[in-house]
Amino acid sequence: MSGLIIPQFFDHEISMLNALKQADFDKAALYYDKLDEDKKMKWNHLNNLAELQVSAMYTGKNFSYLVIKNKNSGKLGLWDMEGNMVMESEYDQILKIYDPKIVTVKKNGICGQYNVRTSNLNESGSCKVYRSYEDYLKGN
Repeated sequence: MSGLIIPQFFDHEISMLNALKQADFDKAALYYDKLDEDKKMKWNHLNNLAELQVSAMYTGKNFSYLVIKNKNSGKLGLWDMEGNMVMESEYDQILKIYDPKIVTVKKNGICGQYNVRTSNLNESGSCKVYRSYEDYLKGN
């Protein structure tokens, strides 16, 4: 009797995303390494997963962010729960986040507000944490 060989399909991309949602970067890094080259290009910003760890999580009414710490530099950044980079890991401190569009950060001893919409840092010197993006716009 000859046996029928049925290939097993395993989607490493889905497994990687599930591991990211669980903030398991070590497991996500293993699945990333198994992706084909096209998918690695799609998720290129994840190529340094082994160097990162989750430092904290911020959740609000309509957002969830992971605070990511680079193990080598100690710098912090933000990712959303789908594995998309919101803010590069280059900040010393991330203060409380109330609105997903504006994040108060500290870099090299200077506070400022990172505008997620424009990916710009306003190095105002103010460590004020804004309750809403609209409050930030009024104050600037």
